Amino acid sequence: MAIVAAPLSGDGLADVVIANLWGNTISTYRASPTGLTRIDHPAGDNPRDLAVADLNGDGRLDVAVADQGPAAIRIFEGSFGALDVPHSTVARGLALGPATPNPASRELRLDFTLPSRGPASLRVLDVAGRHVATLVDGVLDAGRHEARWNRRDVSGRAARAGVYFCELRAAGARLSTRFAIIR
Repeated sequence: MAIVAAPLSGDGLADVVIANLWGNTISTYRASPTGLTRIDHPAGDNPRDLAVADLNGDGRLDVAVADQGPAAIRIFEGSFGALDVPHSTVARGLALGPATPNPASRELRLDFTLPSRGPASLRVLDVAGRHVATLVDGVLDAGRHEARWNRRDVSGRAARAGVYFCELRAAGARLSTRFAIIR
């Protein structure tokens, strides 16, 4: 069993998330001035570990749940008044590291790992979700990979200063990381 306490609902009060190892659920206990409200959520095969962070950069805390089944990690995004349904299921071994350097004034590097050989795409998006550049688009072998972005968009123009996202799609899942470009 794992337990995490954090202000998930955004009201400043600590809420609690418990991974119910044998129940295949996680339970959220939402704090209020009058007590706790429990809500159970399906969470895969024997959830065992929890992490809380703003994983998608939207300013709200999300919960990552590692389980012992084939779906390794489930990401629950959201407001946590009631925990949202899983946004994505991440295959064991799929990873996207942070962009370096961040912020970047020149070329930046992105490291990622694929769990198996297969199609993969790595794209740069602006804050509105518009496609800016494609760094990888093809079939790649399993293992660690590196991509570099020269800060040029699909038309060859220099990208403007601002916040961007890099999105990795592979193994039936989607991961993203946020970074900034400065002049």
